[in-house]
Amino acid sequence: MSGNVTELKPKQEEAIMALLSNRTVEDAARVVKITPRTLYRWLNEPGFDAAYRQARRTAFSQCTARLQQASRAAVSVLLRVLTDRATPAAVQVRAADSVLNHAAKSMEIEDIEARVAEIERAVARGSRKGSVVVEWMSTEALPGPAATPAQTSPATRLLAAPREAERNDDTDQSQAHEPVASMSDTELELRPISPKAQKARPKRPNGG
Repeated sequence: MSGNVTELKPKQEEAIMALLSNRTVEDAARVVKITPRTLYRWLNEPGFDAAYRQARRTAFSQCTARLQQASRAAVSVLLRVLTDRATPAAVQVRAADSVLNHAAKSMEIEDIEARVAEIERAVARGSRKGSVVVEWMSTEALPGPAATPAQTSPATRLLAAPREAERNDDTDQSQAHEPVASMSDTELELRPISPKAQKARPKRPNGG
């Protein structure tokens, strides 16, 4: 048996309507004049279960539509309470908070819907072209194809900048601007500082 309601037996269709309008399976079976065991057995059948779920979704959709229709009256009540001078201050504050919360949520929903629509359009364009292109806001922070972790880490970028004392050292400007990528860790740690650069270093307040 498939999940199509039209393929159900008339008694099964009545059972689905009874399940929607009664609190328990036993009450629904009593209305349709079948045993609860029979109704439980039908609920375990894929076709009947699918039809019952579809009926529940339809009923819930109708309830949601009624809530949406009543939202206009609910907004009118909130605004009337908010603007009525006879309304206590505490009630006005709660009404104002409710209005602001619902307004913020509606903006978030609209933003999400716009983003989802943009993603769907991008996927549709990519499917027609055979690939999807991802656009980045900026490529400055992206490493190149041959970049290594040592070239992209923040610590290495700080070491690659010439020291202030070495920039003032006219005797060895080429070494001061030597790329860090061509040096080993040992050379970075043991590279001597010229006497002129040592004199140019600021002295600490304690004389060190």
